[in-house]
Amino acid sequence: MKNILINNVKSITCPFSSNNSGGRRINRANHALIFKFEGETIYNSNNKIIISNAENIVFLAKGCDYIWKSKEEGHFYSIEFEGEIDETEIKIFKYPYKDKILKIFSNFEHDVLKNNELKKFLMIKCVYNALYELLIYESSKQYLPTNKKNDIYKIIEYINKNISLNLSNEILSKKFGYSVSYFRNIFYKVMNISPMQYVTKVRMEKAIEMLDSDYGTITNLAESLGYQNVYHFSSAFKKYYGISPLQYKHDILK
Repeated sequence: MKNILINNVKSITCPFSSNNSGGRRINRANHALIFKFEGETIYNSNNKIIISNAENIVFLAKGCDYIWKSKEEGHFYSIEFEGEIDETEIKIFKYPYKDKILKIFSNFEHDVLKNNELKKFLMIKCVYNALYELLIYESSKQYLPTNKKNDIYKIIEYINKNISLNLSNEILSKKFGYSVSYFRNIFYKVMNISPMQYVTKVRMEKAIEMLDSDYGTITNLAESLGYQNVYHFSSAFKKYYGISPLQYKHDILK
């Protein structure tokens, strides 16, 4: 997300989502930024699962389709806006400074109370401030020499092609000639998550694809994703998504 021009902010609200509430959205009318500072919500778009919580802020692109389900109740800020943005799908911003984003919304609410006649301007200012904070943090995590980035991209390709193997920091760092600590450090700088978090992410996304396509039994699915047994897989799936593989098939895909 590099080119941003906001034409109009439709609304900035702070609703509450209860446990297990949810729905389906087809061809979203506007762009939206969702900051769930309490609880957790799961989005499913084109077999891609996105978890929204205090450290994972979601951008919902205009025109996208998705299913959402609140796994943990709580308040969230929702910004609906129109504009020119070079994103066409759901995007996640990993951002660890919850209080900074809350401060932006708090300042907006305070300024509107003092200067309601400037509300339209203040809404646009709030959106730009929030996006600026997220994008600056995202870009700060990305600087590395090109050759190091290329090495990480090769490691990512290896992980994606060999997800059924036993993958660990020790195995991956040795294969690509790094110490474990250095490998973990440069991987995080490029990807903004640890190597094992990335491995889990790939496995969980592939698990969703397989569950959606009725890929054999859950035991076969677990083995094909590199888990020792179905119990380890089910435990990892529930920890990642908040529901078991069977619950996903029954509740999300029904």
